[in-house]
Amino acid sequence: MAVTVPESIRTTATAGERLLFRTLKTYLPDDYIVYYEPEIRGKRPDFVIIGPDLGMIVLEVKDYTKSTLLQINHDEWHIISKNGEQAVVKSPLKQAKDYMYHISDVLKKDLNLIQTDGKYKFSLKFPCGYGVVFTRLFS
Repeated sequence: MAVTVPESIRTTATAGERLLFRTLKTYLPDDYIVYYEPEIRGKRPDFVIIGPDLGMIVLEVKDYTKSTLLQINHDEWHIISKNGEQAVVKSPLKQAKDYMYHISDVLKKDLNLIQTDGKYKFSLKFPCGYGVVFTRLFS
């Protein structure tokens, strides 16, 4: 069972966030840490997961359904919001990617976390990734 920070998820979290939180907490190994909505210099990604064989991954969770999505591209998505209005939002994948780079930039300021020489000089010593979890897209 993974360590979660915080230990439990807030009641106002979306259904998808609660589902993913329980899933990650239950099925990831004991040496994984799952952060839910950590505040990292003004940014709040949905999940940041750290594991010894994984590195760091940033996940955004979206409860969109097929009927929610009107038009999508790499940068922005046109959706029907919760109140029934049309809205334009940043692409969830771009959002997760931006969070991952933001966190990486913060971590690179710690010299213990970066390569000091060689091909990957000034890169983090561990891999980083990002993704989006669509909890209701095909339900």
